[in-house]
Amino acid sequence: MPVATQAYLREHAWARLSERTRAWSDPQRERVLELLAATDTRRAVQGWAEVATMSLLEDAGWAVGLDMPSAAALRPHALAPGATIDTRIVTLAFTLGEPPPAEGHAAPIARLLEQVDSPWRLLVEVRRLVPGAIDLDTLAARTEAWLASGAATPLGHEDPTLELDIVRVGPRRPGQRVVVAIDGPWDVHRTLEALEPRLVHEALRHASGPVRQSPLVLSCVATPGWPMHAQRCSGAWLRDLLYGQANEVEATHGERRWTFDGTPASALFRDPSLRNVAAVMFLDRLDPVRARARVHVNPWATTPLSVGQLDLCADVFRQDTDVATGGDKRVLRWYETPSGAHEI
Repeated sequence: MPVATQAYLREHAWARLSERTRAWSDPQRERVLELLAATDTRRAVQGWAEVATMSLLEDAGWAVGLDMPSAAALRPHALAPGATIDTRIVTLAFTLGEPPPAEGHAAPIARLLEQVDSPWRLLVEVRRLVPGAIDLDTLAARTEAWLASGAATPLGHEDPTLELDIVRVGPRRPGQRVVVAIDGPWDVHRTLEALEPRLVHEALRHASGPVRQSPLVLSCVATPGWPMHAQRCSGAWLRDLLYGQANEVEATHGERRWTFDGTPASALFRDPSLRNVAAVMFLDRLDPVRARARVHVNPWATTPLSVGQLDLCADVFRQDTDVATGGDKRVLRWYETPSGAHEI
């Protein structure tokens, strides 16, 4: 086993990953093992990401296979349980640094909003913040004007020191605090700036390729993990990237629902030309033989996926089937599944 592989994987992990690829076709197995043994860490991470993605799908009951239109174009695909058409799988690996600590920086925002006379409970999602330099007076004036207008759409605030969204989540009863929660601030925008062009590139390449009628699942695997998961962020930036801005957010009994009208937008899932993108998975590498997955399902996909087809993921964000909708309007919520960490 190469020295570089010894540095990246413990010996038992190498044996485990190698065993998981044993049933793959020879060209695909040879390619992945070559990646795992690469001296370039980025190539080794890509190999690990592909094994993690396909093993998760395989353990969820997907029939993993491979198309070979040419020796240079290996195209992993899988058949979901109960499906009649193969799904194309594209795995994208990312090597990320540790996220910076952000505890306490949003406390002045919470104190400010608790002093506002609001008939609504508010959820705050902070995109960017310069600690110690927030212009609270401007934020207070904008928040009061927004509440006075009665607008149901979220308040988007942006200045040189602060970017955030404030969302109404339900009437405020006597004695209740104004702020339900503050998500952020997180240093995830740089990560998403790297993520977005890769997602769009692969989606467009699939839409113009020879298998464009097949559903596409994009699996994004991060080492050591995605900052929006590690920092318990609800994913406002990620939702904007995939779904666009929600028209309404409702919180009942501790559960949130997001309503999207589905009109064409620059968001990945709402682009009419990319309706074959069925889902985007986000895998965190916990250690060499364990991963945790969350998945965002495209509710406007030509061939949508169900929660049951992805029950090895830790969480699934998909359409709430308990809520009746018409046209392209969709109501989405998180489904927690029994699985947490997945053993490769």
